[in-house]
Amino acid sequence: MKAKKIIPILLLTTLAGISLAACASKKSNDKPIETNTSTTTQESTNESEGTFTAVIDGDVSQNETVDKSYRFLLKDVDSTDDPNDILPVMKNNGVVLNLEKSQLPDDFKIEDYKDGQKVKFVIKGLAPMTASIPPQVAGNAVKSLEKN
Repeated sequence: MKAKKIIPILLLTTLAGISLAACASKKSNDKPIETNTSTTTQESTNESEGTFTAVIDGDVSQNETVDKSYRFLLKDVDSTDDPNDILPVMKNNGVVLNLEKSQLPDDFKIEDYKDGQKVKFVIKGLAPMTASIPPQVAGNAVKSLEKN
């Protein structure tokens, strides 16, 4: 009966000793890895902007969300400048842009943006997109949209 009690105690003691030894073996001259997050953040915000043209597919609608953003379903997307090579994602199935009023021209009227009208839009950096079909670009990644 004593042997049954001793084995778990020995096992627990051995594991505790190994854990303590591993912690104590850290050298005093080990230095933490330094990272410069401010440089990384600056580089990502300075990424090139892409300029694209597309055709509105259906009427522009206003989202029923708190911000009342506008939903632009676009097709026939092409690029005049695509430094981040994101056109292939939008080319086949189009793209949806959900934009707030502040991202649109000052004289924006929803009735002026009709099915079949060409638009030009600018995307900041490598825009996050949904994996849906068509993909949706996060509104904060779009710098501007205007009639072409």
